[in-house]
Amino acid sequence: MDVSFISVNAQNSIRIDANGIIIYVDPFQIKKETGDADFILLPE
Repeated sequence: MDVSFISVNAQNSIRIDANGIIIYVDPFQIKKETGDADFILLPE
């Protein structure tokens, strides 16, 4: 299974790049620019 499109940034912070769609999950302490996000998912 190829998961090279998923990167873990810090703690539970994840960036997913799937077919040009960028998804951030709990973007905590991301050093890269997050202006490229199509979706940002935040915990409650």
